[in-house]
Amino acid sequence: MNSISVVLCTYNRPKNLIEALSSLNDMIVPEGIEWEVLVMDNNSSDDTARKVKAFIAEGRSRFSYHFEPRQGKTYALNQGIEKSTGNIIAFTDDDAVVDAGWLRSIVNTFNQYDPDCVGGKVLPIWLDPRPGWLTEDLLKVLAILDLGDQVFEFDWKTNRRMLFGVNFAFKKEFFVRNGLFETRLGSRGEDQEMFERLGRVGARAVYNPEIIVSHNVFPERLKKSYFRRWYYAGGLMAPYLIDVRSRTLLFGIPRYVVRQLLRSLKGFFGSVVTFDRHAMFLRELELVYFAAFFKRQLGSFLRGHRKVTAE
Repeated sequence: MNSISVVLCTYNRPKNLIEALSSLNDMIVPEGIEWEVLVMDNNSSDDTARKVKAFIAEGRSRFSYHFEPRQGKTYALNQGIEKSTGNIIAFTDDDAVVDAGWLRSIVNTFNQYDPDCVGGKVLPIWLDPRPGWLTEDLLKVLAILDLGDQVFEFDWKTNRRMLFGVNFAFKKEFFVRNGLFETRLGSRGEDQEMFERLGRVGARAVYNPEIIVSHNVFPERLKKSYFRRWYYAGGLMAPYLIDVRSRTLLFGIPRYVVRQLLRSLKGFFGSVVTFDRHAMFLRELELVYFAAFFKRQLGSFLRGHRKVTAE
């Protein structure tokens, strides 16, 4: 028998959370699939607990509420995994709405292909009009994903794509063998690290376009300042996502990162000369990312150097 646990983490977003829970409650789940939903409250300071408990009290016995006091989504994710009872664990977010056949498509994909991980499309719910500068190559910042209408397995030798944490699922045994989410990442980059871990250990991941989640795009995320902050946070987390110890380093910075920075600088100045606004913004975001990366790594290098000198 298939059994599946849905882990949904939330933080101070009760209105959207109830919409997300309602979509899970309204799913069409075939007989023979045992399922549960674990709502992981990551230290909310509003009335999230009261609203979730009221939602569950209306006869929704498959749902359960859990509180994680340690701030950081990865702590809530890990507690959800540990408390889950299913042999499959699916993840989604408190600002998402799942398709009516979401669980069915997840289970069918596991049964047909027997991978370690599955996932699918993340479609946008535009709460404000999409700005003209927001091109397809920037949608990843909003966790929007459409890799086509065909099922495929990721090839780790050539793969430059990933599944997003708002819509992926794993065999529980994968976490038993390979560990839980990396808590140093807090609430940034945890899905990327986990997906890259799949490739490192040679696990199998399958994309199925029938596994569909719709994701709210809030108006405050449609500003360039939000994209700059997102890239900056990504740069701060990047050292945790790569094995810098295996790279040739220059003052704590992998040499290939220096080369990438130089290419981005060249591209930025080239876009200024041609007055290509789109390319200019893309290169600016890359430079914001590298600035954060260098700040984190140089700071670590200097602290380590001062420690050695003092000793």
